[in-house]
Amino acid sequence: EASRASIPSQAAPRPGWAHDAACAMAPSELCLRSFNAVVQTCEGRDKIVRLFQYGSRLVMGLTVRSMASGSRPADVNILARRLMVALSDVRRTYRWGKELPVLLAVPKALEVSDRMERLLD
Repeated sequence: EASRASIPSQAAPRPGWAHDAACAMAPSELCLRSFNAVVQTCEGRDKIVRLFQYGSRLVMGLTVRSMASGSRPADVNILARRLMVALSDVRRTYRWGKELPVLLAVPKALEVSDRMERLLD
């Protein structure tokens, strides 16, 4: 009984960690803020769309055995395939500008006088 009384009801912040307002938020608000932060980046949107794309691939795999024409699983499989293909196209468009910083760095890399440095750059 005495050892239980010494355990604090609320854990103290870890040393070196900032204990700010984000730590005191409700879990649902923290989840929404985290989700919003992810969605604001192109890579974050790509990851979320990938989750749904692979989810539709899972649905396709689970419904492939009962593919009798006109059955409900067959219809679900067809819809999941359409969703997967559409999300694949969406993800492809998210990657369009990803190489632009590399292409913009090419002229600077060509200005290097040493051939070996230029090759490695």
